[in-house]
Amino acid sequence: MATNPVSMADQRRRRSRLLALEVIKVLQCMGGAAHADAIVDAVSSRRRQQNRDVPERMGKTVRDVLAMFEAGGGEVEAVDHPLFFRPFGPDSHRWSLRQDAIGPDLSLNVIEEVEAILSEGSVSPRFPEGIEGARRRMLAILGDGSRCAPVDLMVLDELERRGNMARQHVRH
Repeated sequence: MATNPVSMADQRRRRSRLLALEVIKVLQCMGGAAHADAIVDAVSSRRRQQNRDVPERMGKTVRDVLAMFEAGGGEVEAVDHPLFFRPFGPDSHRWSLRQDAIGPDLSLNVIEEVEAILSEGSVSPRFPEGIEGARRRMLAILGDGSRCAPVDLMVLDELERRGNMARQHVRH
């Protein structure tokens, strides 16, 4: 059976965005910057604590996501919302969270609940309407969007895309 290449690319993008949210949380706990190996170890440890799968190639996957969401574009894939940068230059293995990556209006608690909705498709207590509720709540918090940080935009993009997919699925 042939696989839909758009669907596979979409799945990869979704997984990359979710992993980027995990890396953001890890970097915040580490003071905003860390060596790539320490980031990989922390993401793996966090997943084990949550009884989640830790792929054998987690190191490469995390490094790919860091490069993908790098300010100025990485080698893997260009993104609209850069989140990370290398404070000691392109040959460094130390990564930092951009100061403007996380906006002042969204706490990590909100992002964590949105992450749960995106990864599991579940409904959280804060967002009983699921994806649409999370998107509406984020838009209410962010207002006209003039104070949106890159992670806010990334999450909103993903929520909108997932909402559109859900609406198309209901129509068919």
